[in-house]
Amino acid sequence: MIAKDLRSNSLSELEDKLANLVRELVTVRMQKAMSENKQTHLQRKLKRDIARIKTVYNEIKQGSADE
Repeated sequence: MIAKDLRSNSLSELEDKLANLVRELVTVRMQKAMSENKQTHLQRKLKRDIARIKTVYNEIKQGSADE
């Protein structure tokens, strides 16, 4: 996921993507707790994607508040 591509999305699209990633992160954490997760890199990737979306979301939100 690239921040440049995220900036072209609307706030509602970013909220939807964020909700999906948070749900997926919870699933990955549960799998890790039950020792079912074979893809150990996913948790780190999801956390970074969530942070990236939150950053772009706040940039867009503050940019529209200035106008």
